[in-house]
Amino acid sequence: MKLGEIEEGLERSVQLYPRFKRVKRPLTQLVSLMTGPARKQLAAALKARDRTAFLLGFRALTKGCNSCHKAADHSFIARREPTKTAFPNQTFEKGAKTPARTIDARRTRRR
Repeated sequence: MKLGEIEEGLERSVQLYPRFKRVKRPLTQLVSLMTGPARKQLAAALKARDRTAFLLGFRALTKGCNSCHKAADHSFIARREPTKTAFPNQTFEKGAKTPARTIDARRTRRR
């Protein structure tokens, strides 16, 4: 998921629910307080193309989201880090070897 999409989702949430049930603070303040620093950290990591900083920022954002859900009495909504890649049939490791045998698309076409 792109950071811009996360930002848009948070913006929509605070527009739809400026005050949420019995939460004492306005949702805009709560979201900013609990996720703002992590979102800045994530943006900086993306700009610098720093994988380690990205992972730390993503973990901080996940923790911030879960803290916000807990503060809103919605701890049953829990964010977590992805456990699988969106591309399970691909590897993105440096130096990964190409399989010895490849499929020849010309030979597999139906005639």
